[in-house]
Amino acid sequence: MMMVQGLNDLEAKAEVLVNNERVGWLKPTYIKVGTNDYPIQGWKTQILNIGQQVLKDGENDLEIMPALHDSADPTDHYDEFAVRDVVCYFKEDVANA
Repeated sequence: MMMVQGLNDLEAKAEVLVNNERVGWLKPTYIKVGTNDYPIQGWKTQILNIGQQVLKDGENDLEIMPALHDSADPTDHYDEFAVRDVVCYFKEDVANA
């Protein structure tokens, strides 16, 4: 779980990797007004489920890739965004303990 701000391009998404394996995408959140979609401004919570087969016993690497988007400006290929408050909950199976 993490807080995300930005990602204003409704087509943009940022790939999230844990230990070099894709675990999901950060995507823009939006509200529909009539037939138009508008990005929600401010900080939003995004949740990713990470399978136990991806996590290591010890240190794990989290990598968030740039969010690519289409732009009329040929020098602007990325939708800027920020991430804060990354939280990971881990549930251990105690049935076999």
